[in-house]
Amino acid sequence: MYRAVLFLLLLLPVVGFSQKRNKAKPMPEPKAVYVFFLKDKQGGTFSLQHPEAYLSGYALERRARYKIALDSTDLPVVPKYLKQIVAMGAKLHHSSKWLNAVGAECTESVAQKIMALGIVKYYYRLKNKPLKATMSVRSYLQKEPIAWDDIQPTEMLSDVQNNLLRIGKLHKLGFDGNTMRIAILDAGFYKVNVFEQLSDIYKDYRFLDSWDFVDNDSTVYNEGYHGLNVLSTMAAKQDGVFEGTAPEASFAFYRTEDGGSENKIEEFNWVAAAERADSIGASLINSSLGYNNFDDTTASYTWHNLDGQTALSTLGANWAAKKGMLVVCSAGNSGDEDWKYITSPADSPWALTVGGVSGSGSRVYFSSKGVPEMRTIKPDVMGLGIQVSVLSNTGVFEKSAGTSFSSPLVCGAVACLWQAFPEFNAQEIIRAVQMSASKYYQPDFDYGYGIAHMDEAYDLLKWKRQCVKEFSLREHSVKLAQDWVLYLEFPDVKERAQAASLRIFSALGKEITNKVSVAYNPDFGHLEVYIHQLPLGFYTYEYTVADKTTRGKLVNYERR
Repeated sequence: MYRAVLFLLLLLPVVGFSQKRNKAKPMPEPKAVYVFFLKDKQGGTFSLQHPEAYLSGYALERRARYKIALDSTDLPVVPKYLKQIVAMGAKLHHSSKWLNAVGAECTESVAQKIMALGIVKYYYRLKNKPLKATMSVRSYLQKEPIAWDDIQPTEMLSDVQNNLLRIGKLHKLGFDGNTMRIAILDAGFYKVNVFEQLSDIYKDYRFLDSWDFVDNDSTVYNEGYHGLNVLSTMAAKQDGVFEGTAPEASFAFYRTEDGGSENKIEEFNWVAAAERADSIGASLINSSLGYNNFDDTTASYTWHNLDGQTALSTLGANWAAKKGMLVVCSAGNSGDEDWKYITSPADSPWALTVGGVSGSGSRVYFSSKGVPEMRTIKPDVMGLGIQVSVLSNTGVFEKSAGTSFSSPLVCGAVACLWQAFPEFNAQEIIRAVQMSASKYYQPDFDYGYGIAHMDEAYDLLKWKRQCVKEFSLREHSVKLAQDWVLYLEFPDVKERAQAASLRIFSALGKEITNKVSVAYNPDFGHLEVYIHQLPLGFYTYEYTVADKTTRGKLVNYERR
């Protein structure tokens, strides 16, 4: 009997616990972050007739200078659609006018209710957890390789990285980034507003704007110092010690990257930040970020997606370029890994993608490669990617490595170049940088067009500026046929064809006559230069008839 009572006493709590479990409330439906692509912009409160309501004077000036027409993608998302989405129980994150999309936190059942409103074309999940459900510890998006001391000391810590790009000529001519507006999209800008080496940005009123697109507030200085490192390569100054590639440029700081996770919401943040950069009138964007693998592996990209038109961030880069901005992206640090390719948005055909080399000019082992199957040459150019001097989170200069730093080095240099030639649009500036790089005539998917040489890009654009003023294609009697034949009409050639000789030189002064075939056509009295292996660009010619030599300029234009 004693044993039976004891057994019942022991059993009672278990039964009671079991009864409590049976009465437990059902688990609430989990929340996630979704992006909703809207059907239209009808009924909005903004109009193309009054763009000053949503674009700054600098943004409108850029559009006017480069003849970029306003269109519906410049109009903000329709406010009444946002209200309808909120009314369904969703919490707004960001919206994108370029994509006509809204990011919002809600449950799947709420997402389906929003879909049923009739204002959404389609939607998908950006993040499997609520907006704030991330780790508190921040880390770099891209693994940064460790630098080591293998470079000889120079007068200034920044000499090697600046000299590799040959930016000294631009700086000596007074082109130091002044008047250029650069937006940096990154993972945080720890103590940027504190360190003396960056203080001139604030003293000289060159700070433009900041926003944290991860936490949706204006605080970008408290966490994540990757953006600090990146900024310093362009903007830091310390007499006799360091000078960035664009030391007098103006800057905006946008945190788009959550170092504690990897989800597509960060790409949506990227697009929202690029739109804000456009609105404030930024000229350039530097993005030392890249996306391919996500926490939700089903959302990860493959190399087939690097087609320049798939990834959210790539679409954002494409739109930024269409609005007249020059987007500079790091190639990535996966060159020695199974995923050896660039990442989005570096696959954008309109972005300037930058890989990394050593001080001797050799590609560093980790610099990500282009995708041969995509045919577009990526990376575009190279900059120093190892033993790069950057400002650390302790306020001193240290050596670091990664294409995260070769990208801003080139971005700052390109800003100075564009400052010198503001009449040329972003794509013309990129083309000049490509054409003057060290491997332009032999590009590949490791180096792209080679190391960017800013002095030669300057000379090329100076020449182009002079060409535009002095002659046009027809005025110079140069005709480009559809069969890749350049017809040159010169006086006296017909009469003395046997004695005539022609030499052709690249924009850099290198003779390339052996790359073309030249023939005299007696029926028309002109020289025919077959240029099917000659890249598009600027050239000089030198032809001699008897003892008379004539020199001139040629332009191999894009075919329409």
